Amino acid sequence: MIGAIAGASAFAIVSGFIALAAALALAAVVAVRQRRRAVSQYWAFGLFPLLQVVLLFLCCWVVVRYCGADWNLSWACVALAVLCLAVDGLVLVAIISTRHADRARALRSQLDAYLAEYQETVEKMERPARLRHDLRNQVQIVKALAARGEFELAQHHIAAMLKELEK
Repeated sequence: MIGAIAGASAFAIVSGFIALAAALALAAVVAVRQRRRAVSQYWAFGLFPLLQVVLLFLCCWVVVRYCGADWNLSWACVALAVLCLAVDGLVLVAIISTRHADRARALRSQLDAYLAEYQETVEKMERPARLRHDLRNQVQIVKALAARGEFELAQHHIAAMLKELEK
């Protein structure tokens, strides 16, 4: 029993140092990330499972320390740690896929805005070309009407052309 307690105490001390190192590393990553945005956003999440496992084993050590050393309890702690790591992995995958989906939606929205702006620009450029084409046709009509002596109808066409140009 004394050997188990001494082993558990050493485990607790080592686990405490690991937890402290993990917390300091997490604080350093957060500090660096605040200074430089180039640091990957997943580093902090990568340290979370390590800290979680250390804290889980510390909790298990407390239970073992005060309830006695039981192998079944030790295996339960290991199984719980593996389960926590698996859940953390699934959460990380969900976070990454959600961020990719959000980025894809944002890019799709930006692309739609660019396409709408492009269509508007194309329409603005096509209007003067249509007006030039229509103006040439109207000038031909006015010339033909003037040649036949239908000046009143020619004036009507000129007024219609001016009205169209004012739009």
